Amino acid sequence: MTQKMTETNVVLPFLDAQAPTQVEGNNTQHRLGVAGFLNDDTFKREYLLLSRVQFEAYARNPLLTDVNETVTGQDLSKKLQGIMLESIQGMKDHYAIDGFTIVTPGLELLTQEMIEGIGVKFVSLSAAIATECAQKKLKHVGLLGTKWDTAESSPLVAALKRRHIKSYSPPDASMSQILTACAQLGASGIIYYQRPYKASDFCLEAVNSICETTPKLDGIVLCNPEFRWLAKKITSRWPKLRIIDATQIHWQIMRNFIIDA
Repeated sequence: MTQKMTETNVVLPFLDAQAPTQVEGNNTQHRLGVAGFLNDDTFKREYLLLSRVQFEAYARNPLLTDVNETVTGQDLSKKLQGIMLESIQGMKDHYAIDGFTIVTPGLELLTQEMIEGIGVKFVSLSAAIATECAQKKLKHVGLLGTKWDTAESSPLVAALKRRHIKSYSPPDASMSQILTACAQLGASGIIYYQRPYKASDFCLEAVNSICETTPKLDGIVLCNPEFRWLAKKITSRWPKLRIIDATQIHWQIMRNFIIDA
C-alpha cells in the first residue's frame, strides 16, 4: 500500500500570499518549512486558528509518500530521513526557507547537524515540549500520541530524559497502535478495543490506564493536534494533571522563529 506525496502552500490568516511577510521591528522575512503527517484540514483547524501574528509557513508532506508499510525499524528510519532531507532541500530551493520543523515530535528523525548542514535552522518540537515540562516542574508525564511519539526510541522520550523527566504510555501496546489510528482518523468514529468505544472515550480510557499504573503522574502531553480538544475532558476527570498542549507549543516556537530568528 502506498500513499502519494502532496504539497500545499499554506498561508496563515491575514497574510496576502503574494506579499512579503513583514513583522514590526524585524526587517527580515523568515520562512519556515513544516513537514509531517499533516493534512490541509488539520493545519487549518489546529494551526491557523492559533495564529495571532502575520507570517507564512510552507507545509509539505514528505512522509505521505511511497513508503512501503512492510519497511520497519531502522530501514524505515533511514528511508524517512532521506525523504525529509530531500524535502528540506526542495523547500529551500523553491521557497527559500531558512527554518524547518516537524509537526509530529516522534518523527524528528534528523539531527540538528543534518538539517543545519543544508543551511536551515532546526526548530525542534520535542525539545520545546521537554522545556515546557521542566518549566512546570513536571517529573512524570503521560504521552497521549501515536506509536512514534510514545516509543522508547522516540526523540520526544529522549528529550524528556535529558530533562530528567520520566514518560509513560498505555501499558497495553495495542492501545498505542489504536491511538495511532485515532490520530490518523482525527480522533473520531468508533474504536474497537475489547468492546466498542467512541474514539474520544477510548482516548480517555488510554489516559486512565496510564494514571492507574503511574501513581506519581503529574502531567499529560497531548502530542498531536487531533488530541488537543480532549484537554477539558481530561482536566475535568483528572484535575491535578497538568496539560501540555504540543500544538500550542509548536505554534509558539514557529512564531518565535519567524519573529526572532
